[in-house]
Amino acid sequence: MTGAMCAVLTACNSTSAFDERVTLAETLLDDISTAGATPVLAMPTSGSADYTGVSIVEFAESEVFLGAAQVSVGFAGAGTVTGILNNFRDESDEAIGGALTISGGTISGNSIDFNTAGTLDVSRSGPALSVDIDVDNSGGFSGHNAKYLTTLGIGTADFSDASTNDVGILIVGEAN
Repeated sequence: MTGAMCAVLTACNSTSAFDERVTLAETLLDDISTAGATPVLAMPTSGSADYTGVSIVEFAESEVFLGAAQVSVGFAGAGTVTGILNNFRDESDEAIGGALTISGGTISGNSIDFNTAGTLDVSRSGPALSVDIDVDNSGGFSGHNAKYLTTLGIGTADFSDASTNDVGILIVGEAN
């Protein structure tokens, strides 16, 4: 996790939607830390799980968005991974339109990899501005029976004003 992501997770004390996501992310990260990695031999080899949690999108200039994360995982064979990251808010608790789609995922042992891509409307009250994001996320499962999911990825953000920036995405979730 980058310094700005860490600061976001420790700096808020109010009850905005952004801050509620900060609290959920902190709780999930504490639970994941306590649970430890799921041993490879204890990983499910069939069935599926739906994970809900928080997605954190951070641009290189330190702007941070927090959103909802829904990830569906099929454990059979090489696995399948799909999902969506949406309902983003910025640090001022302004809504960020658009969504990022999770696709192309695989599972190997207790590790997970997938692509996260889509477009966010970052205009807010200013001039029209969107950003196309494309990130390859990697991570793993934690807890008994792969109860938790954590991934991190670094990729590219192409803004509609022709600027480009690096972007990182952290996803933490708990199986329903």
